[in-house]
Amino acid sequence: MDAHGDIYSFPVASEVVGLVVGDIGHTDVGRDLIIEDRSSSLQQIDERHRKFMAMQYPILFPYGEDGFHDALFYNLTSTSTSMRHQKATMAEYFGYRLHDRPNDFNTPLRCGRGTQAYEVDGYCYVEREQIDHYRTPSFQQKYRSTTYHSLASNVSSGIRSASSAGQRIILPASFTGSPRYLYQKYQDCIGICRKYGCPDLFVTFTSNAAWPEIAEALPPGLHPSDRPEIVDRVFKMKLNILMDDIKKKNFFGPIHAGISSTNLSFHSDFLLLIIPTKRHIYLFAVVYTIEFQKRGLPHAHIIIWLAKEGPWDAAIIDTFISAQLPHPTIDPIGYDAVSSFMVHGPCGALSSYSPCMSKGKCSKFYPKKFCEQTPILENGFAQYARPNNGLVVHRNGVDIDNRFIVPHNVDLLVKYQAHINVELVNHDDMHKYLFKYVTKGFDCARIGFQINASAPGSSSNTINEINNYLECRYVTPNDAAWRLLQYDIHYSDPSVERLPVHLPLENSVVFTEEDDLEEVIEDPNNLRTKLTSWLEANNKFPTAQHYNYIEFPEHFIWHSNGKYWDIHRGSHNKISRIAHVNPTQGDTYYLRMLLHIVKGATSFSEIRTITGHEYPTFRSACEALGLLGDDQEWSLALNDAAQWASPYQL
Repeated sequence: MDAHGDIYSFPVASEVVGLVVGDIGHTDVGRDLIIEDRSSSLQQIDERHRKFMAMQYPILFPYGEDGFHDALFYNLTSTSTSMRHQKATMAEYFGYRLHDRPNDFNTPLRCGRGTQAYEVDGYCYVEREQIDHYRTPSFQQKYRSTTYHSLASNVSSGIRSASSAGQRIILPASFTGSPRYLYQKYQDCIGICRKYGCPDLFVTFTSNAAWPEIAEALPPGLHPSDRPEIVDRVFKMKLNILMDDIKKKNFFGPIHAGISSTNLSFHSDFLLLIIPTKRHIYLFAVVYTIEFQKRGLPHAHIIIWLAKEGPWDAAIIDTFISAQLPHPTIDPIGYDAVSSFMVHGPCGALSSYSPCMSKGKCSKFYPKKFCEQTPILENGFAQYARPNNGLVVHRNGVDIDNRFIVPHNVDLLVKYQAHINVELVNHDDMHKYLFKYVTKGFDCARIGFQINASAPGSSSNTINEINNYLECRYVTPNDAAWRLLQYDIHYSDPSVERLPVHLPLENSVVFTEEDDLEEVIEDPNNLRTKLTSWLEANNKFPTAQHYNYIEFPEHFIWHSNGKYWDIHRGSHNKISRIAHVNPTQGDTYYLRMLLHIVKGATSFSEIRTITGHEYPTFRSACEALGLLGDDQEWSLALNDAAQWASPYQL
């Protein structure tokens, strides 16, 4: 079995899953059904046919009800009449089907494993339809992209046909789950890290199928695994409440010198009191991603930045993180929560057949060592207190002590009644591992095909040969339901403004093949970017001259419709990151270096003007500032890349 966190890890939940060779949309084959009608002739049913799902799942659709089709319109209401589109999309249709309604028995949601297969199939159907949209000739041949300078050169050469200019757009970064999407999310995390430093806490919040809200929503006779969309909806509500506790109620802080930490949180059956803190403006950020990892239930990986002065000492760590059983007589509610949700194993010598065992050892390094107090080790890691106080919990016929307790916060356990692992992040380049971990992409599986053949000269022995391996995307029912309900798989607060970098007239322009190139280059909006508008804003707003390019979005708001910056009014929490530029890209790389320093520039020439002297290139301006001498150029490049690049990339 592969290590925890590997996208190829072994499944541990018994459920219906979808295995898509390569990934959804990697092939143009599609799928269909071949049926034999009453005349004994064969007929092909395409996957876009309104009866396809009824043919695929006759038990779920006993009356042959229509599925999605292109002529599916919204019901006429005051809301739908004001909408720009009157037809329902496939994603909206399946999202609609995943809800119970009065006087609607909704057979597809009452068939156990059949419901799991229906939701997985429905998601693959929706995802393929969306990818096919980008792959259709009408899209691939319609949208193209190139630099403004290249378009102007084509027009000056007498070329006005847009079909012969630029490159086609394949799959944009806005498509959820695409490689570009994951890369942008990873860079956004690095941008937050540049602003607030390394994160402080890593929290894993796992859904609990025994939540009473799930039991109340289940129809009679069904189990939580039979209705993955109900589990996902309850988990999303709980996750939103947890985010409010962390962000708005400052459950984990902020911690500042002079603020007492003795009046701590207190739990009862239904109440969680949050630590009182002084009302100030603090630096704070949180990022989470939703994963399933073949475990049957959704869980969230949450990365938290706290506003605090200096690192936590052992006393503060013990305040928020515990790795021991509460005393059953002093805190019986906490003892029940920890013993129910935060016990690992048993494994090791107590159970050598535990799923976590690999090569005779626990892959999670349990049991831990007893430790009476919480020391901070030389490498920056905290060794949580696990006193040998005789407290145990009985599980699977053995007594389990503090060495098997997963780090947690007992108040969160009592309130949410779920597995919530809370870990302190070591500030030693641990952040890159965390960010790669939460943006690693979807679950996958390697499928092997076996051919059973008799050995030559033998009538009884067989030889099992692995004939072929297939790399497959692994789609679970909860994963499919989450996506069909159109919930986000990534969340970031504050949001990250992505700032482009380009030389004059080298900004990217998107156009269609039907456009006239001369009209494209004459459109002033095609020359306006966040960078050129920043130069204009420096000339328009006196306060803008106090900020460089990367600081600008913290004080100004970008209006994408009109392509201009304006002073923000009211609350505004946003950070920014400048797009990465490879050092081999010449002057663009040196322009990016200057944009981190120069303030108040109103033109590209002012960016390369140092102490009143305009330099001919951005490189020479960097040299005048002393950014390139004594190998400093390479030091800056490596220091910048070290914040996000892996060792082999460096």
